[in-house]
Amino acid sequence: MARLVFLLISSLLLYGSHASAQGLQVEANAYLQSQNLAGSAQVARKEGTVTISIAEANLFQPGSADVRGDARQKLLDLADLLTANPYLIRVEGHTDNVPIRGAQFRSNWQLSATRAANIVEMLVREQKVPPDRISAVGLADSRPVADNQTAAGRAKNRRIAIVLEPLSEK
Repeated sequence: MARLVFLLISSLLLYGSHASAQGLQVEANAYLQSQNLAGSAQVARKEGTVTISIAEANLFQPGSADVRGDARQKLLDLADLLTANPYLIRVEGHTDNVPIRGAQFRSNWQLSATRAANIVEMLVREQKVPPDRISAVGLADSRPVADNQTAAGRAKNRRIAIVLEPLSEK
């Protein structure tokens, strides 16, 4: 935890305001490293947005939308970083292209949407993330980041993406 605080303070000194996407990217990377998620999660910055992608295996059991117990606290801790910045938070559920088998979900669309919604509900209920700043989106296999023809590619496609967009001036 002390290392995380040091890295967060260092990023503030280097990049200034929490509001900068570059500073937020550095903070998110520091958090992922402190939680030993750096190998299975990524942070990317593009045109003012920051996206934190976390592999499914770190959050859910296969075919389940229930957040694993050990992942729950990591997501709640991450919420502190997310809410300290003036960003809209969009939680996206992604799957591979293998049809889901089982009675709980009829499709990958349902699975991805339910996973995203469960994370949003948890963050709003337990971490008091403002409901007007967070949303859930299920995208199933419509936005792959890797080839679905291989097991490694499918594993990369099964993820949660937390997309942070600057709040627009109204």
